[in-house]
Amino acid sequence: MHITINGAVGKLVSEEYLRKIVEAATNFAHIHCLTHRESEILVYLSFFGFSNREIAQCCFIAEKTVKNHIDNMMRKLDIRSSRQLNAILLRTIFNETDELASLKADDKVRKIV
Repeated sequence: MHITINGAVGKLVSEEYLRKIVEAATNFAHIHCLTHRESEILVYLSFFGFSNREIAQCCFIAEKTVKNHIDNMMRKLDIRSSRQLNAILLRTIFNETDELASLKADDKVRKIV
C-alpha cells in the first residue's frame, strides 16, 4: 500500500518527516487492517491535525465520507474517540504493547497512577 499526501500538504513538512509519517501510517494500517483511504485520512487527522472539512478537501471527497471512514477505523479498533485512535497510533509507532490499549478506562487510570 502506498499512501499519497496532497502536494500542497507535503510541502508543509520536510521530505524525511513525510516519509516517516507515511511509513508509520502504512505499518499501522497493515497491523489494524485499514483500507488505503482510511490510512490516508489517518495521516491527515493524526499527523497534521486537520479537521474533517480540511481532510475532505485534500482527498477530494465529501466531509460526511471522511466521517464515515473515521467511524470505520474506530469500529475496527473498537474505540470511541479520535483521541484513542491517536493514542493507539502512538503506541504502535513506539512499539508499546497492546496490553494498555485493551484495558478499560478505569483500569488505565489506575495503571498509570
